[in-house]
Amino acid sequence: MSYPRWTAKYLGSAYKVTDDAFPDATIVGQRWKTWQGLSRPQDLGPVINANKKALAKMDMILINIGTNDYANGSGSGSLSNVIAHLKLRLKTVQKINPTATIYGILPLTRYGYNGINKAHVRNDQGYTLNQLRVAEQKLYRQMGIKVVNFNAIAPNVITDANHRYTLQDQILHPSAQTAQKLGYALAKKILADETNY
Repeated sequence: MSYPRWTAKYLGSAYKVTDDAFPDATIVGQRWKTWQGLSRPQDLGPVINANKKALAKMDMILINIGTNDYANGSGSGSLSNVIAHLKLRLKTVQKINPTATIYGILPLTRYGYNGINKAHVRNDQGYTLNQLRVAEQKLYRQMGIKVVNFNAIAPNVITDANHRYTLQDQILHPSAQTAQKLGYALAKKILADETNY
């Protein structure tokens, strides 16, 4: 089960959670893919456009994207191009639903096949994963979007020392137990934010 589904479980029945995540999704792309016999939007722009009616009714929207734009060979271009596309997508969401609380979730820590933390490793476009995180965080804050940084709210869940066990592929994708811990941390943050709102 993914961490968004664990988040839903920990938030309880008062919250209806829909998970439109799709493998390999990017901020910049415009792809649709066939999944289990159905054509589905894959990248952020098409997901937003295909779900306008649902987005308009949501009280809270979680946006978790960017790590695949950082990946070598993604075709997403420079960091400034990725952030410009993210800004455009976020403006679209805010136009569709100006009253929803939006959370921007920063990319999770990821590792190379050699086990090296990619935080300070430049991709084929010359920027690091941390530079992407900083740029996303800056944009989210400028646009009044709440920021979720798992390195801050769950700092010991994925680390250099444990990633071979906490990531099912030892690179990026959380194991079942890690997904549960991330889901709990995110639900706890959301509930704390609502209590303090």
